[in-house]
Amino acid sequence: MKIKGVDMNQIIQERKTFRNPSIYEKLIQFCDINEFGTNYDPQIYDPLKWDKSSYYDALAKAQKADMDQREKERKERTKVEFLIGTAKKATNGSSTEEELKKRKSKWDQKSTTATGTKGTVISAFGTLPKKPKM
Repeated sequence: MKIKGVDMNQIIQERKTFRNPSIYEKLIQFCDINEFGTNYDPQIYDPLKWDKSSYYDALAKAQKADMDQREKERKERTKVEFLIGTAKKATNGSSTEEELKKRKSKWDQKSTTATGTKGTVISAFGTLPKKPKM
C-alpha cells in the first residue's frame, strides 16, 4: 500500500459505507485495533498498566457508594426525636381537674366589655350618679 501510495484514511473517508457510525465497532474487530493503544514506548506511557478500578465506570460506582454513606451519616446526625406531651402533675397536691376548674378565661369573667375594661351599669329606673366635682 505504501509503494502504490494508497492512503487508508482517505479511502475510509471517501466511502459512503464508512460514514455509518455503527461500522466503527466492526472496523475495530476486523483490523484488530487496540483502542487503548499508543505509539509511545511502554516505558514512557503504558495505558494497559491501569487496572479496572481506574476507569470512569468503576470510579463512578465508588463515588456513588461514598456519597450514599455520607448522606446516611448526615441523616443520622440530624435525626430529631419528638417527645409525646404528658400531663402536668400538681405540685400542691390538688388534682389537675381542680386546676382546670379554677382557671378562668376572659370569657368566663363577668362585667367586662369586649375591650377588657369594666363597663358602666345603667339601672333601668333613675339617673346616672354624677361624679363629684373637684
